[in-house]
Amino acid sequence: MSEFFESNSKWWNDPESGNIEQCPYNTGYSRVTILEENPQFADLLPIINTYVTTIDGQESATSTFEFDIENNELRGELICQLFNRGATYETIGNYARVLSMSGKSYTTQRFYLNMVCKNYDQAKLIAESVEDLCFYEIVTPHLYIVTYNPIGDISRIPVTITHMHGFTCDDTWNFADRNVLATWYQTLHLKGIPPNITYLTITSREFVHGDTFPESYISPINDCKHMLPVCKDMDGPELTKTILNRIISKLKKVKNET
Repeated sequence: MSEFFESNSKWWNDPESGNIEQCPYNTGYSRVTILEENPQFADLLPIINTYVTTIDGQESATSTFEFDIENNELRGELICQLFNRGATYETIGNYARVLSMSGKSYTTQRFYLNMVCKNYDQAKLIAESVEDLCFYEIVTPHLYIVTYNPIGDISRIPVTITHMHGFTCDDTWNFADRNVLATWYQTLHLKGIPPNITYLTITSREFVHGDTFPESYISPINDCKHMLPVCKDMDGPELTKTILNRIISKLKKVKNET
């Protein structure tokens, strides 16, 4: 197992590494691509990867882009996502009409980070260092242990929300779906991740966004109204860096104590 974490640390920190082929697990992304898409990760994610192995994530951010009706590929991808996640034909039809119009699209996304930890204690240490800012879930598949902090009646965590022409679409995780998780973990093992480790997922409790988003929205998947939790104290870069710096500080402290 130690060789896996050592090769990952090298992939993130050795200037000669970083391409897709040299990654110890197959993400489909190079190091450059990951950091270009998440610039707030640039200075901090390589440090975190000297302690754990991050396998997916995104920074807290907002963006605005002009949606072009000629972008058939993107429109088809969004509609397929709705279909695959169980949206009704009526909902898909409504979104298809929205996506046939040009216009500005506004997107906000939560910070999240999926990582492989060396053991349960390390995962719990990281989770507790940011539990006032993040929801978390710890899974140790070979011991059938699942630990998560209380999230009330929130069973679906929207991580990215797009708003356009009065319609809102959310990209969500279902933390309660054990079958989906089991399949995902099995896939990770096939990519070269050792089986006897612990997975940790953390996601910020709140979004950051401007005045272009509504305070609540109706999810196209379950037609339920969701409030949009908003971070009023920090913008996206500050929230992302605060979470990552806390994790690094805690890991460094424990390493120095041992």
